[in-house]
Amino acid sequence: MQQDTQVSACASVALWIQAQSLGSRIGATCPSTADITQAAYAADPGTGRAIPSSGLSPHQMVAVVESLGFDALVLENDGRPYRLYREVCAYVESDLPVILALAQIQNSGPHWLSNIGHAVTACGHTYGAPVGFLSKHSHQESSIPQTSSRMEALIVHDDRHGPYGHATPMSFDQLRRQRPKLPHELPPELVNPICLEYDEASRVWSLTSAIVALPRRFVSMTREHAISVATRAFEHAYFNSKGKKLGLGGFESRLFL
Repeated sequence: MQQDTQVSACASVALWIQAQSLGSRIGATCPSTADITQAAYAADPGTGRAIPSSGLSPHQMVAVVESLGFDALVLENDGRPYRLYREVCAYVESDLPVILALAQIQNSGPHWLSNIGHAVTACGHTYGAPVGFLSKHSHQESSIPQTSSRMEALIVHDDRHGPYGHATPMSFDQLRRQRPKLPHELPPELVNPICLEYDEASRVWSLTSAIVALPRRFVSMTREHAISVATRAFEHAYFNSKGKKLGLGGFESRLFL
């Protein structure tokens, strides 16, 4: 679906894609983008007219997800490199579409994020050899290598360009080549840089947050809980009763929630 400029901005279309994907999975009815926009403004009527819509706030988007009968899980950037990207990968891997909130990275500071925002829905991913800079930072989170380091790009639906686009994480070196004025210590709001394949090369985005719609009867734990359980199980299997390491090298954790 492409954006209807009279009815919905990119956030409404992103919510519609998320609802459509989940509806086909659990048999729920999918609302129209007009219904979504009206529901958002019913939740927060102080933001102006519902139609035509100038865009939805994060609060409105969460309200829409909950109005459709899902639990809304908001994933925030905590300043750790690529952690938010890895979180998104775990939910997408579990067949849960995730709305990505993006902000354009400007050419100079001190305010590196522009007021130009965008929302797309991630419904899949590509898979290949481990991506070096993702593997490097994943080790800071868990002792077990994660298959999210093999997810080279998220497959997204963008209301500007249609389905099956690639949203690819950028290394910090790639980001600095695009934005040479960046300070030596990267600002925390820029630790999840991403590029959209159909954009011009000069346009770079920061993944600032994400929204997951959790079906209440089907998903019983979050990614954080799953990693904790997997780590304990791995460490129990990795050592025998005498505390001696066993030859279990080459293991990777792959989360299905």
